Amino acid sequence: MSQRTHIKTTVPNGRVEDARAILHSLTGREPGWTHRIDAQTTSVGTEVPGDQAADVEEILAGIDTDIEFVVQLTQ
Repeated sequence: MSQRTHIKTTVPNGRVEDARAILHSLTGREPGWTHRIDAQTTSVGTEVPGDQAADVEEILAGIDTDIEFVVQLTQ
C-alpha cells in the first residue's frame, strides 16, 4: 500500500479561493477537490504522495492565515 498525505480544510464559501491558493502554493498544483457542503461552507483539499505530514504541517505553520488545515496520513 502506498501512503498519501491528505491536506484539507472547510471554509466559508467566500474563502474558497484563499484556501485553493494556499494549497496551490504548497503543492505546486491545483487542489484535488472542492466540494460544497451547504449554502455557507465548502471543503477544499488535496493529497501528496508519501508521508509528508510533518513537512506540510511545518510549512503551514509559517503561512500567515486564519484558515486551519487538517493534515492526515492515509494508506
